[in-house]
Amino acid sequence: MSLLIITGCGSNIKEPSLPELKQLQQKIEEKLDNITYDNLASYGIDEENKKVVIELVNNTKEEQDWFKENVSDSPYIEFKQGGPYQTFE
Repeated sequence: MSLLIITGCGSNIKEPSLPELKQLQQKIEEKLDNITYDNLASYGIDEENKKVVIELVNNTKEEQDWFKENVSDSPYIEFKQGGPYQTFE
């Protein structure tokens, strides 16, 4: 008797739809409205790569972990370096 096992290297994470990304972004906005978090530079949806991009001023693993624990942890979030930004009137 022979046994053939095939394994793949692919990810089990399905690609999110745009409405799912918008819902995730809304949950992040609601959570951020209720806390003080000075490390956030910006956030938004990257439709091409199907991610919610979070730009952190201090984009360290510790800050990413803090965000995941206190705001949102999702496989659809991508962290990037951002800011600090200044606005002028």
